[in-house]
Amino acid sequence: MRRPRGDANTSRPWTQARVYSITALTALALLTPLIVQPAKALDTLTLYISPSGTSNAVCSQTVPCDPQGAVDACPGGKTCMIKIADGVYEQKPVNITHHRSVFFTGNCNDWDAVHFQLTDASVPQFWVQDQSIGSFSCLKVSSATSGASAFSGRQHVTIDLSNINFGTFVGGNHIALTEFSNATCGGSIKITGGMNAHLNENTFSSYNLYCTVDIPSPIAFSYFVIATNYATLYANLATFTGGGAGNNSSGVRCMGSAAIIEKPKQEFPGNAENVPCQP
Repeated sequence: MRRPRGDANTSRPWTQARVYSITALTALALLTPLIVQPAKALDTLTLYISPSGTSNAVCSQTVPCDPQGAVDACPGGKTCMIKIADGVYEQKPVNITHHRSVFFTGNCNDWDAVHFQLTDASVPQFWVQDQSIGSFSCLKVSSATSGASAFSGRQHVTIDLSNINFGTFVGGNHIALTEFSNATCGGSIKITGGMNAHLNENTFSSYNLYCTVDIPSPIAFSYFVIATNYATLYANLATFTGGGAGNNSSGVRCMGSAAIIEKPKQEFPGNAENVPCQP
């Protein structure tokens, strides 16, 4: 029996239904592997360091590395978890480069139990460069010399900080960012020593000050934050606590030039304001 003729929209409903069915089945077939396949575990490598560790290819709990040795044992492009044993790490700077993702974790029950201390200001304590990622938590960092930096970033890097005790850095910086670097403070940090600046950033870098900053007692600094040359600083979620918060500490709260600065709801620590510091 011949099917009646009609316009193009009604003459072949059975054909349209068949096309819709095939299309639906094809889409389901493509989605099925995404639904049933288990999530792939992150490709991570766990390494261990201690104050007496060495540069070796093992970096285990029984044969630990020194800090830089563990970073060097982390292949480029890989994610490495570095577990830090308690102790004082005197003049053991760390340089993270070439697309590595490195996560340093100390003693989260006692931040001061893991103490990195610089005695030479020629290099930062932790230097993240060249599109790498550095994450640091549960440790103390300080300098016994003048002009050093705790955490430095340059050239398209990401730095995450939490549960850090920033000790004394006379004439130096706690955080120094340049060349499109991005850093974030999450959770909480503590500041127990003076410095030139807690933050010194420039050249299209960005800092997210989203954490609680505890300053147990008054400290002295030149500037609490410096942002220049198209840097951005987001501090609207920051809170400051302790005896050194507010105007109890001495120094300029904020210095900004050709930068975007979102101030916290409470003022930056310090007893002087440098103009301009954008609202």
